[in-house]
Amino acid sequence: MPKICLATLFVLLVGSATFAQNLRVFQDDLLDQLVGKWNGTGTVHDAPSKQIFEAEWVLNHQFLRIQEKTEEIIPRANVRFEALLFIGYDQTSKRYVLQSMNVWGAGRAGAFVYGERNGNEIKFDEDFAGVQGYSRLLWRPESKTWKYVTAMKNAKGEWQTTVDLTLTAAK
Repeated sequence: MPKICLATLFVLLVGSATFAQNLRVFQDDLLDQLVGKWNGTGTVHDAPSKQIFEAEWVLNHQFLRIQEKTEEIIPRANVRFEALLFIGYDQTSKRYVLQSMNVWGAGRAGAFVYGERNGNEIKFDEDFAGVQGYSRLLWRPESKTWKYVTAMKNAKGEWQTTVDLTLTAAK
């Protein structure tokens, strides 16, 4: 019995070491520009908004974690908006992935969506309970700022911007 357990342990250790050697670190020159602390200003649901964004690579450089917090209280909820966004890359499908969680709790808050990169922009297409939407992150190297925009289709099928923020590096 001990020989079987030792043999199994040996196979598991060798297999784990081989797997660990094959892990690819997610390298992305565009998302590297987002690492750090940012001040977001603009509008959310047509109301002025000031936000703080902090981004860092986590989980063996597999995901960029972005923490987003508003300075203002959301009137209908009586809380500040806060979200955690995790952006990674699916090597199999060759697409970006976005996992988000926020103060609204389970349901829409746990959205997992795919995105495509086009130059200095990553666009994530979303579908929540049949409502189409998208989120865009656009790096503007000339001003060293980011544009963060989300939109949803309204009942008439027209795109309506819900978030329109410019992110500047915090000093």
